[in-house]
Amino acid sequence: MALVSSGCRFAEFGTRRRRDFTTQDIVMSALLEVSSEFPGYLSGTSNVYMARKYGIPPVGTVAHEWIMGVAALEDTYENANRLAMQKWLATFNGDLGIALTDTFGTRAFLANFDYSLASVYDGVRHDSGDPIKFIEAISDHYKSLGIDPSTKVVVFSDGLNPESAIHIKKSCEWYATNCSFGIGTNFTNDFNCASDQSQKSKAVNIVIKLFKCNDKPCIKLSDSPTKHSGDPAEVERALTKLCNEGLISNK
Repeated sequence: MALVSSGCRFAEFGTRRRRDFTTQDIVMSALLEVSSEFPGYLSGTSNVYMARKYGIPPVGTVAHEWIMGVAALEDTYENANRLAMQKWLATFNGDLGIALTDTFGTRAFLANFDYSLASVYDGVRHDSGDPIKFIEAISDHYKSLGIDPSTKVVVFSDGLNPESAIHIKKSCEWYATNCSFGIGTNFTNDFNCASDQSQKSKAVNIVIKLFKCNDKPCIKLSDSPTKHSGDPAEVERALTKLCNEGLISNK
């Protein structure tokens, strides 16, 4: 109730780390029973079956794998975001217009996110790092390009619960930026241990990423260094390359 009463627009992203199918189905049914009188609302689900079953929109954004694959095939990390966004636009003609920012770190992303792209993409997605600092950085970037941040949206999806989403929304309001939330594990795997009710039952940390594309290693460099993934030697090569270009700060 706190989410909707606070005016949060959110989607159910709980498939990957759900406890089981039945839990997710119960959650979806309960979310749809929330009164429409509240300012916030459920905007959809990333689970296509659930979307069909309950008659709500299937929602989601581009995955890291897209940018990772483009980087490997084009042999570039400093320009991978630009190339991936351009190819995405050419394919979907402006639809599905949320850009993912942290495949090789937000600084590298912003260096590629020029007016030609920022003006046509509906907004961006935050998936790692400090969300409040991210809001400020994105707001400042839009303003530097002559774009009003209030015409764009930031989608947050990094380990959220209702309390963190509400806190982020208040910061977005301060910066006059629209926001939306993808909430997963907290919806579909928020249990206490049967053996010790004072302890949370830890969800399985399932991460799905490209490993190779055309026999070329694919890697990801998160805004949270512990979330880097891929071949260690290639991760180090990419970090060195981006650090030398001044496009990453957490090497």
